[in-house]
Amino acid sequence: MPRPRIAHLLCALAFACLPPHHLPAQDTVVVRADNPPVWGPSPRLVEEFRIGGVDDEVASFGHVVGVAVDGGGVIWVADGRAAEVRRFGPDGRFLGIVGGKGDGPGEFRGISGIKRLPDGRVVVWDAHGGRFSFFSEDGAFVGSAARYVGVIGAPQEVFQVDTAGVLYALWGWPPPSPGPARLLWYKFQGDGTVLDSLAIPPRGITVLGGRSYPFGPMTPFSTRTLSVLSPHGYLVVARNDDYALHRPLPDGRVLKITRSWEPIRVKRRERAQHRAMAAHVASLWGPGYGFTDDVPSVKPPFWAMRVDEEARLWIARHTEGTFREETDAERAERRRLAEFRGSEPPPLEWWEPLVVDVIDADGRFLGTLQFPSDQMVPMVARGRDVWAVEVGEYGEQYV
Repeated sequence: MPRPRIAHLLCALAFACLPPHHLPAQDTVVVRADNPPVWGPSPRLVEEFRIGGVDDEVASFGHVVGVAVDGGGVIWVADGRAAEVRRFGPDGRFLGIVGGKGDGPGEFRGISGIKRLPDGRVVVWDAHGGRFSFFSEDGAFVGSAARYVGVIGAPQEVFQVDTAGVLYALWGWPPPSPGPARLLWYKFQGDGTVLDSLAIPPRGITVLGGRSYPFGPMTPFSTRTLSVLSPHGYLVVARNDDYALHRPLPDGRVLKITRSWEPIRVKRRERAQHRAMAAHVASLWGPGYGFTDDVPSVKPPFWAMRVDEEARLWIARHTEGTFREETDAERAERRRLAEFRGSEPPPLEWWEPLVVDVIDADGRFLGTLQFPSDQMVPMVARGRDVWAVEVGEYGEQYV
């Protein structure tokens, strides 16, 4: 079986707090991230080791929903399908299993996320069971806090911990009429007490379809609002019609991080395939939601954001599309979808390589990285190390 490459990366992601048009100009500090790259002109991602594989008895993952790395470098991998956490040493050696499916102490109905706390403990968010479970660095269960928020399927992380140890869980509810669902982050103390909430700006998507990458969903080039939750407890927000990221400063002002960019035109065949998919998805939703197949002819500067433990922003840039003929497995999946959708989705054979700008929280440009695979997503980044998940050719996952 071909073994897809995986890399240790640095990752950073961020969200902004308020769209710029809500703020007077004198309350905004503008920083240009056009400085020479701190990491040099051609930083590379270098693979150190990998964990996983369909033939690996202890590291064949069903669905990795989160990765945490504790102070000793032990890697905690949360498998949502198996409802268990597996621990691996800093060198990838298997150490044991934490938890398992059930309702008892230290067990899970389903895992939605896993994070390391500032005091060294590891916390697992079981949205299905409605509780946070806490473990010591040696994997021992040390307590839990009940708090049911609800289960939400979202194309982003649904659990976060900030530098003060505050827990955040993503929650959404359907709109009263056709339109996008509304999302917010609930803030909790370690005992489950609700502290506050952070509303997420509506994304404003009008064209559906596109590709879903592990890094995030790439809608077909329409303007939308993106946001991520920083480990410092604030939202970073960006409207992707321009390369501008917004986050709050401690004094109440907003930091606006901008970067120069060159528009990229959508290729004729690339646009035609995306229009066909957008029309297909819009037909499934129905006319009441206002979705169209009006795929733009020019790509916005970026399509997804992430943030790491050091509040560095990872911005997935749009690049020129490349054609790749669909595989037999992809063709079979389209036919399978037709069985319950009533119509077969068209093929999507245009991809973009995963190219990411990394910018620190103060707006300093660190460098641009091209991932070895577009099926990769960084899960933890600390210093110059990154622990990532990659989806292989047959749907298998590697850490």
